[in-house]
Amino acid sequence: MFVVKRDLCNRASKAIFALIKKSTELLLPVDIIFDLFDKTIAPILMYGCELWGFDILDKLQQIQLKFLKFVLRLKKSTPSVMVFGETGIFPISIAIKSRLLCFWLRICNNPFNTKLSSVVYRCLYNMYVCNLHKNAFLSGVESILNEIGMSNIWLFQGACDVNFVWFKEKIKRCLKDQYLQSWYAHVNEDPICFNYRMFKDVFGPDPYLTVLPHNCMIAMLKFRTTNNSVPVNKLRYSRVVRNERICRKCLLNEIGDEFHYLFVCPFFNNTRVECLPRYFWVRPNVQKFCLLFSSRNKKLLLKVKHLLCVIESECKRGFVML
Repeated sequence: MFVVKRDLCNRASKAIFALIKKSTELLLPVDIIFDLFDKTIAPILMYGCELWGFDILDKLQQIQLKFLKFVLRLKKSTPSVMVFGETGIFPISIAIKSRLLCFWLRICNNPFNTKLSSVVYRCLYNMYVCNLHKNAFLSGVESILNEIGMSNIWLFQGACDVNFVWFKEKIKRCLKDQYLQSWYAHVNEDPICFNYRMFKDVFGPDPYLTVLPHNCMIAMLKFRTTNNSVPVNKLRYSRVVRNERICRKCLLNEIGDEFHYLFVCPFFNNTRVECLPRYFWVRPNVQKFCLLFSSRNKKLLLKVKHLLCVIESECKRGFVML
């Protein structure tokens, strides 16, 4: 299985370079690039997954994340929950597990099926339940069904006719719901997502991804996903504790995070007044932070992008306000 997945990853990597080259030449928007990935690269990664999809899928998911981070110009260290959360794309492991279970249902649902695959499956299943043979495919299917709360279908397989369309939609929904639960838990518990969870309370793409021009969208995305030079993120790599990552642009002695620079720091008052409506910088709070970053107003988002670029430029200079 390892050799198969390694070969698929190599083939997918070559196809990714071709896709990126073509999309750069045609100046394709990110939503179309992501759609092309699903239609051209994902089928390569998932080839034959009905037989090996029960195995560890980390390598395939790394290929997917690497592609997303490259297209969005994000650092390799960007948390995967932020990448998936900003794009609204689910890990490829969900599609693989879904195809695996659908294949399993087709060969086991009809006990009178005379297809060779169904006959072999019934033999393997009988030996598996009698502990005469350990089969990775069967144990993988059983494990996935147990994880998504559908163990009754495994226990009573062949005894009742399961509707394939219902089963396919059900497992997709269960697998996605399961991932969403882990995503929300990760965002709410991981310290690196302290500011991210202030404005990101729903899994899925925000309007700025399609409203803004590509370069402006990238600038906004980087600021949202810790790919910036504010002290709370930059000093993390120096192992400085969060409480000591103080803003050096002002004398407020506050943590230099995204919220501070965007709404509070006096150093950026003039630019802030020019770029943001008065509503946002007078008595700022988390609700206003979320409302600003989820806006559909292109003019407002362009001004926010300008403010973010000024903040990033000043933070890179390392100028200390005396």
